[in-house]
Amino acid sequence: MEILAPYIDMFPDQVEQLRAFFARATATWVVYQGLAIVFAVICSFTFTRAVSRRIEAFLDGDDGHWLRTYKRGIVERIAPLIFLVVVWLFWTTFRQITWTSNTLLLGSVTKLATAWILINILASVIRNRFVFRIVSISLWIIAALSILRLMPAVTVYLDTMAILVGDTRLSALRLIKAVILLGLLLWAVGFAAHLLDTALRRSTELSPSMKVLIGKLVRIVFFFIAVMIALRAVGLDLTTFAVFSGAIGVGIGFGLQKSVSNFVSGISLLMDKSIKPGDVISLGDTFGWINQLNTRYTSVVTRDGREHLIPNEQLISQEVVNWSYSDQNVRIEVPFGVSYDADPHQVKSLIEAGLVKHRRILAKPAPIVHFSAMGESSLDFIFRFWIRDPAEGVANIKSDVLFAIWDILKQNNIEIPFPQRVVHLRHE
Repeated sequence: MEILAPYIDMFPDQVEQLRAFFARATATWVVYQGLAIVFAVICSFTFTRAVSRRIEAFLDGDDGHWLRTYKRGIVERIAPLIFLVVVWLFWTTFRQITWTSNTLLLGSVTKLATAWILINILASVIRNRFVFRIVSISLWIIAALSILRLMPAVTVYLDTMAILVGDTRLSALRLIKAVILLGLLLWAVGFAAHLLDTALRRSTELSPSMKVLIGKLVRIVFFFIAVMIALRAVGLDLTTFAVFSGAIGVGIGFGLQKSVSNFVSGISLLMDKSIKPGDVISLGDTFGWINQLNTRYTSVVTRDGREHLIPNEQLISQEVVNWSYSDQNVRIEVPFGVSYDADPHQVKSLIEAGLVKHRRILAKPAPIVHFSAMGESSLDFIFRFWIRDPAEGVANIKSDVLFAIWDILKQNNIEIPFPQRVVHLRHE
């Protein structure tokens, strides 16, 4: 009790309220209210399980039904709703048969349950489940303190928990206010940035790289402004953190060298327009088209559906082949060979005429067959053609062309040679 003595003297009104509460806690009507709350919990649990089983029975064997996706959300919302209905019925009944003072516990629980349901409905706009939990629980705690009339006492207590940073008094209450305000501002920044990204995507006057660059820079500026507003709103002097921010900045500079390098590289790529969303590139063994160009990494989707997250620093420091940098048209070469018995003039005319109508081969520049060499066992040719859709794949068009060449040569009885060796055995 000696340890608690300073706090008892600090909050005399609240202490008296707690004493009065514990004095009433053993009263008969408090027991009745407690039993009513337990009954409401049992009803909620039982009804929720029944609903869950009914949904499972209805969806038995139908894994793709839309109801299965929303089953968890439906069950989570039914449970507190049933609890609220049962508690409210008990509260209303008790108020009719006894004094209002004998129903305070049920009234408080009813208000708390109502606040929980309303907060969950309002916070359901948040897609991230972790953030949704944090926001809903935080708002419910604030609502519970207000309903139970404990907010003034908690506010005073949090304000007493403070430290001095320079000439600034930094209390727990100020920090909590700063965090709440910063969270609201960051949500507003995200929403505004989303609206801006939507407007930029609809713009036809800006290049894809400029759209991404403007969106990223605006996000950074908005984020910086939000942090500054949050710190100033709670009365924090920013000059107080000058020394700490300098030391932290040096530490972050050493620890996040790669992140900073990738960030600067991403800004450089967006500004010089060397690559942009939609371009078809090859980097080492990776060949695909750019899906997203972020400030830290670039998303490249390959033909097999894999999404490679390539750090921007690699795109700056390594050789990158951009198949669609200044022009979407790409020239492809397919080598093949025929027997020495074949007429090379006939081979040239047959291949060019047979493949000129392929849906992906451009008519201009026209496809052409070059007689490249007289090989060891074949007449070697190169079929060169142009396409304008490298994002649709290069390996598949080469495969189509080889199939077509095979069919044309077979139909015209032109032999496709293969190396042959004659071995002479001598007996001495």
